[in-house]
Amino acid sequence: MTSEEPEGLGERPVVHRHQGGHVGDNEDQMRRRESVQRWWERDNWAQIGTVAAVLVGAGTLLFTGIATLFQAMVADDQLEQSRRTSEQQEREQAALVSYWTSDRESALHIMNRSLDPVHDVELAFAALTKQDATQQPPRGRVTFVVKLGSLPPCSEVVISEQTVGLRWQSAVPRQLRAQHPVRPGLPRGDWRKLNRLQRLELLDMDFVDRDGAGWSRDGDSQLEDGRQGVGYPVGGNVASPGRFVRSPQAEPLDMCREG
Repeated sequence: MTSEEPEGLGERPVVHRHQGGHVGDNEDQMRRRESVQRWWERDNWAQIGTVAAVLVGAGTLLFTGIATLFQAMVADDQLEQSRRTSEQQEREQAALVSYWTSDRESALHIMNRSLDPVHDVELAFAALTKQDATQQPPRGRVTFVVKLGSLPPCSEVVISEQTVGLRWQSAVPRQLRAQHPVRPGLPRGDWRKLNRLQRLELLDMDFVDRDGAGWSRDGDSQLEDGRQGVGYPVGGNVASPGRFVRSPQAEPLDMCREG
């Protein structure tokens, strides 16, 4: 007896599960590649061009901004350098007009070490004397205000008892006047010699340089542009006024330079 397999049990259906999955995956991949290809062909170049243009424009603006900033910094530096150079040139001659004092000889030296004259030289200085029981002048201080006029190139004026003869009298504030040494001699009054002189101290000095600019140098030797004006102290600081007997003479200096 021939055995027969039950119907439907002889052959098992073949399930192409994996193959069907591979086919589906391949189809999806193909569709994605086609989509990417279509996007690439349709949109990508336009977008890349837009992005590139934006980047180039931003780079250009950045470069222009940096270049402009650098140029502005260079211009400011050049302007500042030009200003410093101009100020230095303006002060060149004035810086060579100075003074120094000698306690050993109780003298004041006014110097012009430039190769050009300076004009309208005016100075105020104090003569300090040693204090004692019979001290004259009062407080041991005499103030001199003198108009020297012009100071020749490469020269100095030495002010001391030996060179000009220093005299003083009691202060009369309303009669205080600057002395012009071109007119030597003493005005009327009781003018006395300074005894026991210790030193001379510059208070202020004004002058005009070769370009007509006014300058001032104070007792600390600080140089300032503009004439500050010299004169006698006022108020409670009025000191006994002093006068020269002889006009000071300018003497040549050994070393000078262009200013």
